[in-house]
Amino acid sequence: MFSFSDLFNYCDRKKPGRLDVFVDLNKKRILYVPKNKEHWEFACELYGSTENLQKLIPCTLYFEKEYPLFPIVSKIYFGNSSLERRLDITHNPEHLENAQAIIFEELQRSPFQLQCKEVKVFFKKP
Repeated sequence: MFSFSDLFNYCDRKKPGRLDVFVDLNKKRILYVPKNKEHWEFACELYGSTENLQKLIPCTLYFEKEYPLFPIVSKIYFGNSSLERRLDITHNPEHLENAQAIIFEELQRSPFQLQCKEVKVFFKKP
């Protein structure tokens, strides 16, 4: 579940207000990408290889500038990271939809407000 402590520990990765996570569809959990790691590095550390990474869906959440006190999610992107670009990983549409459902469900239970102006799903054909 998303929390304030996770926001403070993992937000502002590469840009202010940016939080990067993976949705691990195999284990039905959310993993926070450390600020000092690229997606592909973190994924390989977790799984030890590049096999079976199709069900590890990257998600980037952008918070409004007031996020430390009033975290408002304004944009969400799915399926776009160095995992796809560097390791040439592709995700099928069903996996991307499942990741969206998990993220939105977790956001509903979180202390964050959801006021999305933009939701993008990046799908690269195999």
